[in-house]
Amino acid sequence: MVLGLLNELLLLSGAAVAAQTNTSSTALLFFDDHHLASSAGLSTRVGTAHLLAIYRDPTAFVGWGYPSVWSTPSGYRCIYQGWHLRSGKEDTKLALVADSADGVHWQPAQLKDPKVVDGAPVPNAANVDGGGEFSVVYDDEKHAKTPAERLKMLWGNATISSSADGEQWHAFGRWTSTAIDPGISLYRNPLDEEELVVTSRPQALRHSDGTYGPVQKLLIP
Repeated sequence: MVLGLLNELLLLSGAAVAAQTNTSSTALLFFDDHHLASSAGLSTRVGTAHLLAIYRDPTAFVGWGYPSVWSTPSGYRCIYQGWHLRSGKEDTKLALVADSADGVHWQPAQLKDPKVVDGAPVPNAANVDGGGEFSVVYDDEKHAKTPAERLKMLWGNATISSSADGEQWHAFGRWTSTAIDPGISLYRNPLDEEELVVTSRPQALRHSDGTYGPVQKLLIP
């Protein structure tokens, strides 16, 4: 479990609330209350999170980092949002990348073509700017039509960027018809893998009359 907090990424094991079956030791994070109520042989209990490591970006404030992690041939890669620190101010928004061999201990990535800020490259900043904030990068490798479409970065302004490795990004289209304020999460429905599920802030689902409804139809191919 990875959380973005203040200027650090905290890596935790366990969960504040977990569900556990009588025959399995697997913890299910954020298990839906409806499924808990309708399942047999299931108990809930309060657990304790244990701090495994702290990752600090060397040049950026990451209080709204929205980190996303995917596997690579050499381990794991994480991309997160950060504000480049210049003169004590957070005034340049960046997509920052870190690498890890074990998923716990992380180092800033050394990208081949990093973003340049004020004439100087930021070694772990990806060259991508879709406008606004992004809050999720989804690993869609199983359903991608080409390697370059494996990773999908969803921006709050409803556009999508795609990448094969988290370094080189390309415009991919739009994921919904209206802008939505981050945070956002996206995953494939495990019961119907042709279906994509989006979660977002309640305000993003609010209609002009004050009622709430489903998010706009997804436009991801």
